[in-house]
Amino acid sequence: MKSLKISDLTFSYRSNSIDNYCVFNNSSLCIDDSRIIGLIGINGSGKSTLLKLIKGDLPMQGGSIMIDNKSVTELRNVSFITQHPIDNIFPKLTVFENYILFHEKNILSFKGFANKYNRQLCIESIKKAGMGLEDRLDEQVRFLSGGQQQALGIMLACDISNPILLMDEPTASLDVFAAEKVLEIAIREICDRDGLLVFTSHNLRDIIQYTEHIVVIKKGGEMYNLSNEERNIDLIQLRNKML
Repeated sequence: MKSLKISDLTFSYRSNSIDNYCVFNNSSLCIDDSRIIGLIGINGSGKSTLLKLIKGDLPMQGGSIMIDNKSVTELRNVSFITQHPIDNIFPKLTVFENYILFHEKNILSFKGFANKYNRQLCIESIKKAGMGLEDRLDEQVRFLSGGQQQALGIMLACDISNPILLMDEPTASLDVFAAEKVLEIAIREICDRDGLLVFTSHNLRDIIQYTEHIVVIKKGGEMYNLSNEERNIDLIQLRNKML
């Protein structure tokens, strides 16, 4: 189980005009003992921005974000999955080459890493996805289905110790079957590896079904964790809480 603590978070998008767009203004949140956290809110409320702040793609302008009492600025095990599967992998490389590059990082060692031993490790790793990736090791990733591409990105992101996986609308471009499979893969891998998953989705049913905690983010930066009683309200009432 992981803890997520946000204290006095401040962030605004700068613009050339006099008025900047303030997303978070001394916003705070505390969640203890969780592995799966869902973020909900209307468009522009700051869900994607919060994920990017956790990842470090955007700089905090005040406050702090801590995971297990460690600042996210110090973490190296954070991965980001977008709603576009092709953004999370190298489309013109094969499945196996993506695996190599994820683990090796240094392109100069690329060929030396591509041996039979690591090929077997790759098979064992991606076979758990249950989407036939192990049978397509030598195919370029761009020829895989969207669900297979997203599954590959998630499997690679989770193939480390204590992964922290951030997913921004990861199923938005997938059909119903692939969407369900991708979420199940992410949750299983995170739970098996003692990690943390934080994701956004406009599909509130997915948020209710798969998460342990639901965080509502409102425009202006207010954030709060829904109680167990609030999780059980109908979808219309839940949408109203986002306003």
